[in-house]
Amino acid sequence: MLLEWDPRDQIYIATVPELPGCRTHGSTREEATTNGREALDLWLRSAHEWGDPIPPPRYFQDLQDLQADAAVEDVVGAP
Repeated sequence: MLLEWDPRDQIYIATVPELPGCRTHGSTREEATTNGREALDLWLRSAHEWGDPIPPPRYFQDLQDLQADAAVEDVVGAP
């Protein structure tokens, strides 16, 4: 899950890049993360129920690199 600060709307955007359309938001990081986990769960359940394929991971190494980066706060532009 990728969290980004949206300065225009003053919210955090939570996106799961691997899953098309899996995106939500929250007024705090915690809320955006919670909503993102829920969106991820619903996306996967819906795909399973509809028989849709779940895309393979594309950005796993990129996300690992971000997590290892001590300056991740600067990357997402959070206040």
